[in-house]
Amino acid sequence: MMDCDTTGVEPDLALVKFKKLVGGGMIKIVNQTVPTALFKLGYSAEQVNAIVSYIDATGTIEGAPGLKDEHLACFDCSFKPAKGTRSIHYMGHIRMMAAAQPFISGAISKTVNLPENASVDDIAEAYLQSWRLGIKAVAIYRDGSKKSQPLMASAESRISLRPLRKPPRTLRFKLFKKK
Repeated sequence: MMDCDTTGVEPDLALVKFKKLVGGGMIKIVNQTVPTALFKLGYSAEQVNAIVSYIDATGTIEGAPGLKDEHLACFDCSFKPAKGTRSIHYMGHIRMMAAAQPFISGAISKTVNLPENASVDDIAEAYLQSWRLGIKAVAIYRDGSKKSQPLMASAESRISLRPLRKPPRTLRFKLFKKK
C-alpha cells in the first residue's frame, strides 16, 4: 500500500544492507526504490546511474556525484551507513508511528532503531514518548546489542559489544503513578 522497500510501516534499515545466510556467507542487498526516487526528484538517467553506482561502491549516498544537498534527507535510513553520517533519529521513528497509529486498528509492527551509543535514558525516553503519543506497542532495538543480527549496514562483523551502562529499569509502575 505504501510502496515501501521494507516489510512493514518503517523506513529502510540502510540503502545497502548485508544479510547473513544460514549456511554461511553474506548477501548484499541494495535498495531498489532509489532510482525511482531519483527520477521523481528530476535526475536524468545518466545522473541516476552515477548515483546508484556510487551507493553500490560506498554503501552511502552521501557525497554521490551530482546529488543535491536538499535531497539527502529523502534517503536517510534507520542506521547510519558505515561510511556516512546521516540517519533518521529514533524519535523520528516514534513520531512516524504516532502519525500512522490512528488509522490502524491494531498495533504497528515496527522496530524503533537506536544507535549503538544509545543510553538507558534514551531507551526510557523512547518508551515514554511512545506511550504519550498513543502508540499501542513499540519494539526497541539498540544497534549492536546482540552478538549476531540478521541485517547490518556494514559487512564488517562485530567482535566485541559495548553493554549498556546499566540494565534498563521497568517503567510500568512509574507511568501510572500520580504526581
